[in-house]
Amino acid sequence: MPEKPEAPVTDLMELMLDENWVREAACLEDEADCDIEAGLNWGANLGVLVANPAAWSHFVRLRALVLRGFRALLVEWNLGAGIEAAYACGSALLLERLQQPAPALQARLVAALEEAEVSELEDAPSLPPQLRSAVRDLFAPEDWDAIAAAAARGVRERVIAALAAG
Repeated sequence: MPEKPEAPVTDLMELMLDENWVREAACLEDEADCDIEAGLNWGANLGVLVANPAAWSHFVRLRALVLRGFRALLVEWNLGAGIEAAYACGSALLLERLQQPAPALQARLVAALEEAEVSELEDAPSLPPQLRSAVRDLFAPEDWDAIAAAAARGVRERVIAALAAG
């Protein structure tokens, strides 16, 4: 691993122009046998999304739909004081899962998006079954365990805060 610079670097673009730093970073990637990235891991798909504003817009609408569907599930399950913690945990997991969903699930998500665009989900009184199923299937069983644990922590924190307040 390269030594840390003595002075903090504040401009990433300056680093990208530093040939020595770029070579060291490339060596680190080679040693790790992977690409080292920051932010969302778009991989090879980033260029496609950036070059095609319609694809990016489609993804943004899908992401919003899935997050809205997830929140609707949590509200329906009446998690009370644990809902915000469950949503925070689950939404982070959903954003990861949306990056590489299985092909069959991708098709279901696109169909749910098309259905929502036609029926304007915002005005719908309940979650469409197709979206409900897709949102549930985006999560692995261990994801649901983490969401449930987050909800339980949220309830616990609320109880402790209420007791402390008197």
